[in-house]
Amino acid sequence: MRSLVLSSLLTLGLNAFANETSDCLYGHIQSLNEIEKLSTDVEASFDYDKNKATYELFDAIKKCHRKKIEKAIKRGANLNGMNSVYNGQSDRYTPLMSAIRRDCQLGVDLLIAAGADVNLDHTITGNPPIMIAARWGRVEAVKALIKANADVNQISSVGRTAIIVAALDNNKEIVELLLSRNDLNLASTSLFDNSATALGVAARQNHLDILKLLVNHSSEIKPISLKQIEGALSKANYNKHTEAEKLLLEYKAKYYP
Repeated sequence: MRSLVLSSLLTLGLNAFANETSDCLYGHIQSLNEIEKLSTDVEASFDYDKNKATYELFDAIKKCHRKKIEKAIKRGANLNGMNSVYNGQSDRYTPLMSAIRRDCQLGVDLLIAAGADVNLDHTITGNPPIMIAARWGRVEAVKALIKANADVNQISSVGRTAIIVAALDNNKEIVELLLSRNDLNLASTSLFDNSATALGVAARQNHLDILKLLVNHSSEIKPISLKQIEGALSKANYNKHTEAEKLLLEYKAKYYP
């Protein structure tokens, strides 16, 4: 009798397990069907030729190979695609940004001519192409971007602009190029320091040539605000940069007697 009960219970248990397993498998099959359908939809919408062309574009820029860059562009490469998507790298640069960083000027020129977005910023740092060019000291790239009417006042994720970066790096030539744009905003400040304008940064770093450029440029256009002058003076004074302090005091006396 006992064995009969145990046998019955075992049979019931196996049936229940079988039913549960069946339901579970059915659910998995349904999920797999959905995944397969999703994969099919993605595959249908994904242009593998374009993806390959974009990968080839990044590779051509790496080698700075004119014909290969032109070929990839002609094949329909995504001019504004991030390299993290196409070759697994994590830095997330567009072809234009990559060409600037690698000092591939022919690539910069070809991409701009083909319609690459000159203002598309980096997804993490917020740095646009002109700021990357300023940071890396790419004078010719800055020239090309300015000619393409790039926004010289774009702000990075830490609140810097290209002119602040150029002043920080003491790059006189790039500062001069940026000052050629009448729409340049010299009042922009770093996110973490509201006195860290281009003038303030130049004063803090004791970059006298940059300081003179900014002061002379402002004299020709319109006076630098008193707030900017005082902010830069505080930085020069704190760091004991006497020449920078003297220059700023003379400017202040002239425009704010």
